[in-house]
Amino acid sequence: MKARTIITSAFAVAAGFGAYALLDAVAWSSAPNTTAEHWRVVKGHYAYVRNPARCRPDPQTGFLVMTPPSDPLPSLAALVAAGELKYVDLVLPVVPENGRTTRHWLQWAENHEDVLYATGNPQYVDYELSGDQPLHLQLWFREPAKIDVQRLIKDLEALARDDKTSSSPMGGVSRKVAAREVPPHPLRARYLGEWQIEGDTVLVIATRPDGTVTIQSTQDPPWDSVVNNVRWDGDKLRYDQYHYYTGPEDFTTITNRTGRHPFSGVKIDTRLMLTDDSSRLRQSVTTVHTPQPIEEDLTRASIGG
Repeated sequence: MKARTIITSAFAVAAGFGAYALLDAVAWSSAPNTTAEHWRVVKGHYAYVRNPARCRPDPQTGFLVMTPPSDPLPSLAALVAAGELKYVDLVLPVVPENGRTTRHWLQWAENHEDVLYATGNPQYVDYELSGDQPLHLQLWFREPAKIDVQRLIKDLEALARDDKTSSSPMGGVSRKVAAREVPPHPLRARYLGEWQIEGDTVLVIATRPDGTVTIQSTQDPPWDSVVNNVRWDGDKLRYDQYHYYTGPEDFTTITNRTGRHPFSGVKIDTRLMLTDDSSRLRQSVTTVHTPQPIEEDLTRASIGG
């Protein structure tokens, strides 16, 4: 199988190395034939590209590059044909291929062990186009990741819409409409309560008189908070929140002609997770500027109802 040099990134090698460390890629003396052999090629490649020790600087481009000893694409195709993997070829015409969208899908792929291989904009490797290029992804994944692939498409399209309406140098957007209702879920009642960090209430999840449940993020003046896109990600409660600066200060600079606070309206992707302690939740947040999750515990102050 022909080896080829690939460009890598910090995202590609930051995690996942340990899982397949003993399956490091090998060069086959003959083409693999069985399903087990194809899996060994794919998992070996997965381990190889996530091992930072394999990277080396390319003096011509300045990128980090690596040369795996085998090409996984034939084995990926064989596993798809055998029903072991799913494959999608996505062209998203409303999503531009740029640094922000690339970081998003790279981080997404890194955090999904069921995504065995992903490549972006392969049709533009040899032919450069002028203007914005639509994002083109090819993904090979196990069946459990199918719903996450569908969610990735929606998240990328939402990211593109945010870019179009952005008026802040840090990615802030015009004010969102609040949509705070928490959909039904078998574990929803366990999330009810007033939740604090170091004694300060930051979140309230409560039942209204009509039986619906809402979530509200609290902020002290001059900040106001909006929550929307509340949904369940398995047993995790997930939502988007936006904090808006409402004070009088003008933040105009050479790079910020709007005068808005640079973090006003920046989307914060928030996940809440149950813990073994019913009085605590684990909160994980990411933004376009902090793609690695920031986690902390919330402590229940009172039971919502």
